[in-house]
Amino acid sequence: MTHPRLARVANSLRGLIDSPNASDEAVIHEVMGLHEEEMSHLARVYSDVVSRDAVQRITDRTHALLSRDTHKAMLYGLLAVRLAENHWSGSPEDDCALEGDAWKECASALLKMGHYKDALEACDQARSFYSRVDSKAFERAVLGLIEGQVLYFTNQAGEGLSRISQSADLLLTVHQNRKKYVEARIIYASIFLRLEKWREALDVLEETRDIAKQEGDAETLAHILNNIAYCYTSLETQDHQEYLRNQRKAYECFGAARTMFADLELWAEVPRTQVGITIVLRNEGKYNEAISELFKTRDIFLRKLRHPLDAARVSVRIVECALLAKRTDKAIQTLCADAFTTLQEARLDQEALKALAYLNELAQEQRVQMDDVEHVLGFLERLDGSNSLTFEAQTS
Repeated sequence: MTHPRLARVANSLRGLIDSPNASDEAVIHEVMGLHEEEMSHLARVYSDVVSRDAVQRITDRTHALLSRDTHKAMLYGLLAVRLAENHWSGSPEDDCALEGDAWKECASALLKMGHYKDALEACDQARSFYSRVDSKAFERAVLGLIEGQVLYFTNQAGEGLSRISQSADLLLTVHQNRKKYVEARIIYASIFLRLEKWREALDVLEETRDIAKQEGDAETLAHILNNIAYCYTSLETQDHQEYLRNQRKAYECFGAARTMFADLELWAEVPRTQVGITIVLRNEGKYNEAISELFKTRDIFLRKLRHPLDAARVSVRIVECALLAKRTDKAIQTLCADAFTTLQEARLDQEALKALAYLNELAQEQRVQMDDVEHVLGFLERLDGSNSLTFEAQTS
């Protein structure tokens, strides 16, 4: 890249640092595309774009975007790391602290995007830099929460729970940060939810809800209500009336959480509550209402969050509910064709798109069955941003 082009990149980067705008992603991609020699030259000649203030602002922006636009948060996190790697102040401890913060926020964004292997590597990098700094004990505790979740998603649930529990204790007893302690307990409960230990999760969440109310933390309370709702949808009971009461409690909690997230414009969190509402409606046999909620969820994944894989999973859930609702073959054909076309336009991963194409082909031949839907959905659920699986059609 010629020096005039580097000057243009530096100028664009200054604009991004000072004021985010619609061209952010193009600027980030251009910076990330620089060769090491070009990046070193940029940092040497235009040092203001890799200054401590610049790196800190990009790192802070990454954190702020985590619950609003996770795709953009990931891009900003990668940019923060690239800038931090090329920052040099003459104070090794300060530089290590800055780079550790950048890697920590990048890890959190990668976790949110489902890039678990990359997130684990980012956690390792952050911990390495923090180990050289005495002043980052609090950040190390917060990093433990991220690491614990990544460990769970990389098939190390026991180690993940242990890491989260240790971090939670440190946040409360050593750092006396009740807000972060509450967040840690929510994360701990969410792992129980994924392990289908509903009563254990509910006990943790009920205790934590009281602390969140005392703190007046609306965002955290919304997360707690959302997770409490998931517990109620899954609690086992032989009493049908108790089952119905639990479903209504879940519906109310999901609805309250959705309203709170939307009021706070935390769009990355809204779909989880809408999926929860869909679960309740399905459990109550209200399949058409569930389909309506799923379409809303898919729209958020596509338009606001740009998560085509999540949108694909929701599209298959729509077909699932349509089959349960005993909709006509023509209606199923339309839904499957719409799913394929919509996700193709959204540039869905090739193998995921093959799965939708398979489902669409079956629907057009009027022979799609529930086990076909489950087969496709199972494949999409196993996919994440960092693995490479090949879709195979079901054998008869």
